[in-house]
Amino acid sequence: MQVSSCKAALLCFFISLFSLLAVTLILVLLHVLPGSAWLLWVLGSTAIASATSLLVGLVLDRKRMEDLREISRAVRAITQGELEQRVHLTPRSELGKLAADINHMVEYVRDQLRELSGKKTPMEIVLSNMADGVLVTDAQTRIIMCNPAAEKIFGFEASRVMGRRTIEVFPSYRVEELVSKALGGEEAFSEVEIYDPRRRILKMKVSPLQAERNEMMGVVLVVDDVTKVRQLEKARREFTANVSHELRTPISAIQALAEALLEGASHDPHLSTRFAESIYQETRQLGNLVEDILYLSRLESEEIPLHKSPVSPGVMAEKAVDRFRAQAKEKRIELKVKIPPNISPIAVNEQYMIISLSNLLDNAIKYTPAGGTVSVILEEGAEEISFRVSDTGAGIPTRELPRIFERFYRVDKARSHESGSTGLGLSIAKHVVEKHGGRIEVKSFLGKGSTFTIHLPKNTQP
Repeated sequence: MQVSSCKAALLCFFISLFSLLAVTLILVLLHVLPGSAWLLWVLGSTAIASATSLLVGLVLDRKRMEDLREISRAVRAITQGELEQRVHLTPRSELGKLAADINHMVEYVRDQLRELSGKKTPMEIVLSNMADGVLVTDAQTRIIMCNPAAEKIFGFEASRVMGRRTIEVFPSYRVEELVSKALGGEEAFSEVEIYDPRRRILKMKVSPLQAERNEMMGVVLVVDDVTKVRQLEKARREFTANVSHELRTPISAIQALAEALLEGASHDPHLSTRFAESIYQETRQLGNLVEDILYLSRLESEEIPLHKSPVSPGVMAEKAVDRFRAQAKEKRIELKVKIPPNISPIAVNEQYMIISLSNLLDNAIKYTPAGGTVSVILEEGAEEISFRVSDTGAGIPTRELPRIFERFYRVDKARSHESGSTGLGLSIAKHVVEKHGGRIEVKSFLGKGSTFTIHLPKNTQP
């Protein structure tokens, strides 16, 4: 650039000198200047031309330096990722063409980067659609990749864990042991329990990530949340054990009674009658148990549709109460029913809802002493209809309340067997209500009785 500036200055100098010489020659020829003064005039004019040329060169050189500084500033910003940056020079300037080329190049690069960022590689597409969580770390166990499934499983955003070590992210040292084993070159498999804050069971496979020359680059963690699977397996085991226990008692009793009859008790009319009555009670207990298990199985099956139709809540409550009027009268228990007039119909499966209400009434009558009261009260709110079943029985201890809806759970096991309870009534009631999008609540005080309330949404559609 300095050479170019010098050339411009020399060009200006020669042009100025030629012009001055031409003017001087004209003045001499016209006898304006004396012959002795023309040399001084030429020397002075030459000095002026030189100074002018130098000044013009300096001005031109300063302008180019400013343009170069502008280009340098813009290029530095672009190299730092500011792709919206541009070189601001006038098109007619000496460096204007260079500035225009730089701006065009930056726009092209920006457009290409936007197009590339909008596209996913096949690997990214596969990882995004995997049900299992996938995390990748570097050799220092810092997380460098996390797919959406892993974000969902662990409940964090990928941006919050990128660059952090696994021991900082996962609340389990067992995970760190698996990662360390994989960094040693071995695959590791394990189920890990974490609490964050709820307990979850995660199935993990941790594999080493190695380069072509067996250089350790990091590890790959593949995670599957198996909490629900393990809970279902536990529930199935408990259910099988409970059913076996419940069946063993009446079957053993029937077998013993039958053996006694075969061994000669049948010859005694009094004994044979009493044993026959006991066999009948035990078989009835077995029938109730099998029926309740079948109801529970149907409710838990997603394949069986729950057919609904508009039903009057008052009519439904009356039908349930009618089943227990004779039983309540026999125990000298007062049955009260309070139904508001013009209560809105609701879309439910009437058979299942009557079973649910009947189970609540059955428990209330069984555990209410003679002379007590059992009440069924309906209430209509803006968004739901409530069925409240209250009794004046012994009540339920507070520590037992969280478990009373579990299958086969009984507060008083001895009295439950005597009354013929299967331990499934409240579980069935809860399943029925939840199938209808509702909820069931209980309040109880020892010595004062219990209140079970079913809340059903009014917008339940058939």
